[in-house]
This record gives sequence, structure tokens and C-alpha cells, in this order.
Amino acid sequence: VDGSTATWSGGGGLVESGWLDLDGDGQKAGAFGEMQAYIPRGDFYEGDGCYTIEITVTQDSPYGDTLSNSSSQGYLFWWDYNENRDTEQGPGPDGVMETEDDTPGEEYKPTEAC
Repeated sequence: VDGSTATWSGGGGLVESGWLDLDGDGQKAGAFGEMQAYIPRGDFYEGDGCYTIEITVTQDSPYGDTLSNSSSQGYLFWWDYNENRDTEQGPGPDGVMETEDDTPGEEYKPTEAC
């Protein structure tokens, strides 16, 4: 890596303010029409809960030294809950609860660190 330019076996490119491809079977068009690889949810997801990603960066020095560092972070995903939650309950369009039986819809749960 030199500034925002990185090279690796088989390629290279700018990594500043962008996405790095993950070695998966999914592909989608990026903001500038370039294809980006990703790991489809079905390849790893087994229900709501905490998932950890670990990234290891290894640098082979031209002087024979190899430097390596790993980092990991857990993320709490609520995909099942969010996709199946009841969003139809709640107050009318004016925001006023019409009856005592009105209950708020189930709130969206964002991804968070775990």
C-alpha cells in the first residue's frame, strides 16, 4: 500500500473511500458501474445474532521480512427480525393513536457492534 493505492497478486487499485472486494460468489454494480464481489448472506447467515469478521493483512518486504497483523470485529445482525417485523400497527397518518388497542409497529433494529 502506498497512500491510497494498493497492489496485490493479480491486481491493484485505489482503496481510499471505497469498497474492497470480498471473495464471494455475489456481484453487484458499484457507484461508478464497476463490478464488486461480495459474500452472499446465504453463504454464512444462520439467523439473527453476533457474527465476527477477521481481517489479516500480510506484507512481504523486499528485504525478506514478513509482517502480519490481524483484527476482528463482531456485528449483531437482525435480518430475520427486521424483514419479518410488523410495521403496519400503530397510529393513523396524523400520528394520533385512534384507540387504546393501537400499538406501535415493531421498530427497526440496526446492526451494532457486539
